[in-house]
Amino acid sequence: MDMYVAKKIGMSDADYNELLNKYKHIIVYRGKTEIAHWNDCIDEIKKYTKKKAINELIKAKKIQEKINVILYYIDKLNK
Repeated sequence: MDMYVAKKIGMSDADYNELLNKYKHIIVYRGKTEIAHWNDCIDEIKKYTKKKAINELIKAKKIQEKINVILYYIDKLNK
């Protein structure tokens, strides 16, 4: 929902901003939870043997990329 729609349905600016901030907090919380999950995956990968670690290296890199995307999105929301 954007401000235009909010005004059309009679929602005040304060209510719109409160709702928007609630959604931002939910997204940030979910992002942090997901980052914790992926960090747990990375920790598990670090326990692998050398042979298994080599086989899992690409997966670990993709996990870090996911974390970076989530952090970027959270940073944008907080600005």
